[in-house]
Amino acid sequence: MAGALKDYDQAIGLDSNQADLYFDRATIYFQKQEFTKALTDYTRAILLNPQNKDFFV
Repeated sequence: MAGALKDYDQAIGLDSNQADLYFDRATIYFQKQEFTKALTDYTRAILLNPQNKDFFV
């Protein structure tokens, strides 16, 4: 998972307006039980794309 997080960090660094990147990274944080980081990224994903109903699961 550490490698995946690094990849998502890099991708977000290149384009911080991609909601899916935040959502996917949040899911990894959640699986790692890093709930504060997960909530931050889930919130960011929703703010960037509030029309995506999948973000509200």
